[in-house]
Amino acid sequence: MTTKSFILPLLVTVLALVGCDDSTKKKEGCGNGLLDLGEQCDGGQLQDATCSSLGYYNLLGQLRCSAVCTYDASFCGGRCGDMMVDSADGEECDGVQLNGNSCQTLGFAGGALACSTDCRFDTSNCTSACGNGYMETGEACDDGNASPGDGCSPACAIEAGWTCTGASPSMCDPICGDSLVVGAEDCDGANLNDLTCQDLGFTGGTLACALECAFDTSGCDQ
Repeated sequence: MTTKSFILPLLVTVLALVGCDDSTKKKEGCGNGLLDLGEQCDGGQLQDATCSSLGYYNLLGQLRCSAVCTYDASFCGGRCGDMMVDSADGEECDGVQLNGNSCQTLGFAGGALACSTDCRFDTSNCTSACGNGYMETGEACDDGNASPGDGCSPACAIEAGWTCTGASPSMCDPICGDSLVVGAEDCDGANLNDLTCQDLGFTGGTLACALECAFDTSGCDQ
């Protein structure tokens, strides 16, 4: 037998044995411990992701890899954007979940309540109706009318010299002692509303203002 005829069969045998031994090869797909195309993770391979990096509230939670090679965040708590309102973590809403609220429950007259990307209420499309006698968010008062000079302005702001309750409707009263003459006040401190004893029908004398913001005419002459 020649050397050539001996080596050729031997080579064929070795190649066959190597081809049959795949014990050192890694199977492709989920579960091989390698990150294949389309996998978020595989076994302990998490691409350095953590509960914190994925935006979950439980920063000390343990991120795991599921049997289908997607992140298992069941131990990470909640996060903004998961469509669940995590009130304990400070969320007011989450996506379309408004936790049973509306513009009206927040004190507005109407409009469309929304949820911002940080899971807080977005009231930019809520509306108030000043003058309806109902205290709504954004209003300092609402006395049921749009008239100025009665303590609550047509924009539902408290006018200078007045104090208003937060009731519906608001009740407004002049502040006696602030030197502003408003409402039913005759005067306020040294502010006599530019009036004198003569303006009040007296011949002369010195007009004053009493503590209850009414004229004190005891110094006026008959």
